Amino acid sequence: MLNTLLFAGIFKFGLFILEMVSNMRPMEEVESSEAGFVQWFRLHYPQNFEKLIDEKMKMKETVVDQAKEAIELGLLCTDLSGVREQPSWDQISY
Repeated sequence: MLNTLLFAGIFKFGLFILEMVSNMRPMEEVESSEAGFVQWFRLHYPQNFEKLIDEKMKMKETVVDQAKEAIELGLLCTDLSGVREQPSWDQISY
């Protein structure tokens, strides 16, 4: 039960990161579910990552690099495929 709660918490954290970078919520503009929202990110990253970043963000090189890192972390936290192990809270906070 504890592992399930940790897994769910990390997934929600990853989802939150993706929401912050895009300034969108899963139920609003992109897809009608959290899984669809994450899939939309996977579809566009890394080839069309500009579509994923909020237009209001200044597109300076450092901001783009930070947004890419945030997207990568968000996608890692929301990976349900089992191919990669979900990061722990210790790894995320480091």
